[in-house]
Amino acid sequence: MAGHSVLFISHEFPPDGGGAGRNLSLLAEALRELGIGIRFCIGQGRARAAAAGEYGLVDASVHWVECGRKKRFETRLVNHLKFIVNGWRVMNRAALDPLPDAVCANMAWPAGFLARMLCKKHGLPLLVWHHGSDVHGGRTEGAGWLQRVYLRWLWSRCRQTLFVSPSLRATAKGYGGLGRDSILPSMIDPRLRAMADAPLFSGEAPSEPLQLLLLGRLEKVKNPASVLRAMAFLRAWNCRAILRVVGQGSLEESLRRECRILGLEDRVSFEPEVSYEDIPALFARAYALLLPSRAEGMSLTLMEAALFGVPAIAAAAPGLQEFIVSGENGLLFQPDEPEDLARQARFLLAHPRQRDDYGRRAREWAQARTPGASAQAFLSALHWTSPVAETEAA
Repeated sequence: MAGHSVLFISHEFPPDGGGAGRNLSLLAEALRELGIGIRFCIGQGRARAAAAGEYGLVDASVHWVECGRKKRFETRLVNHLKFIVNGWRVMNRAALDPLPDAVCANMAWPAGFLARMLCKKHGLPLLVWHHGSDVHGGRTEGAGWLQRVYLRWLWSRCRQTLFVSPSLRATAKGYGGLGRDSILPSMIDPRLRAMADAPLFSGEAPSEPLQLLLLGRLEKVKNPASVLRAMAFLRAWNCRAILRVVGQGSLEESLRRECRILGLEDRVSFEPEVSYEDIPALFARAYALLLPSRAEGMSLTLMEAALFGVPAIAAAAPGLQEFIVSGENGLLFQPDEPEDLARQARFLLAHPRQRDDYGRRAREWAQARTPGASAQAFLSALHWTSPVAETEAA
């Protein structure tokens, strides 16, 4: 079935936004390599010109939509509404000529709403790819009632609903109203994979203080404050470790204040987000990754750290506990219990050989997370055959 094409709609795309945009960029590249025509409708962020060259948008039809976004993780309602209104205007100026074979929204809101409007007008099949917070709302108990009502409305109009992990799909099924669905997993950038020559510790603890790493958005859903409280326990237990907090977000100032109140200035550093080129050096110095999130879809940070042989100490929360087998490829702790997090960290700090074993097993798991495998999952969900595969078969 040569000649298939798909329109991807996304409020975020690298370098702005988080894992959902990065997943989309990797999937689109892999699909294009399989001969699928790709078009984009993307919320314009801070660096669209850089994005075009660095994230696979060259030779793709891209429609940039002004949404007033100024910061990487800016998710205000006004930005979402601007994206929907301006996106409707942009995509109705002959932007859909010729019509794609399918429209895929990257997350339920706001991309799902705009995609639904376009699909209704043009009679196109709608897919929605869920990544985490657009389903669970950042809470272990799941989304609030209004979000659930919206999701059921959107799902009733979907040809196919896609989830990055089985646990996220299970959460969605608990809301009712879910139709045809499948798993479209997160993936690791091949460029990062090429950098991953993970330096594992030799079995003896280095003389310098061991570095624990908290990497990502400093937002409520990520629960970063619990890590600072765990560090207070580690200090009281005379554990030799420091914490690097790498990332930005709305909680940064409050976290800095709490750090001062707890007297952790000599053990905690706050650092800006890093580029892909700096990730190898960041993970090379990390002893373990800390993931205190209350809920995840599928953590790209977890996957990337694993690729470099860095094991995670993660909350036993949806989207994390299904990928970490405690005592095999990492450690789990009870969510929102900083003392339990500190206990797991103290154990790992005292057992570098087991840390190495966890890191090797985690790396083996991460190496299977390829864009090619996710692209095949996408085609299977639509019952499409790639033109490249058809040519090779002939």
